[in-house]
Amino acid sequence: MTGVQTCALPIYVGVQLGFSAAEVGLLFSLYGLVNVLMIAPTGWLSDTRGRKWVVVPSTYLATGVFLLFPVTREFWLLVALIGVLGVATGLALGTMATYTYDVIPEHARARLQALRRMIGESGGVAGPMAAGALADLAGPATAFWCFVPLQFVSGLLMTFVARESLGRVKLRNG
Repeated sequence: MTGVQTCALPIYVGVQLGFSAAEVGLLFSLYGLVNVLMIAPTGWLSDTRGRKWVVVPSTYLATGVFLLFPVTREFWLLVALIGVLGVATGLALGTMATYTYDVIPEHARARLQALRRMIGESGGVAGPMAAGALADLAGPATAFWCFVPLQFVSGLLMTFVARESLGRVKLRNG
């Protein structure tokens, strides 16, 4: 879950739209459930179709969700969006870890995976502060919309710059 979502979604849904704390909690629980349900199919897809085949659509799905969150007012539409975001995150999390493991040289895997996690978790620290500040300054929609270009650029980088790693892994493992 992104820092922006963790901070901005409860502000938007609870404060701006006026839904109850229980309804906000339901959204986060649904997100977690969908994310967990994605673990097995994501592993299978990643190992049979390829890492990029899984990661690239997830970045564009998340981009679309973040574009739509701030203009969505109906709870059932928020439920649908959070479900789609759960699918996107479920596709991305494990697959990105596997992808980086595939492309990092064997002698440096532990250090570089630790660095990848440190950078990712730093976003978990900075993201909520930035999203909260943006929400205070210009409303929760701004926090979502500022995240959209970052997510979209990450999709473009995965689409056009990153190489598929599955074939190299199959060759290496015989």
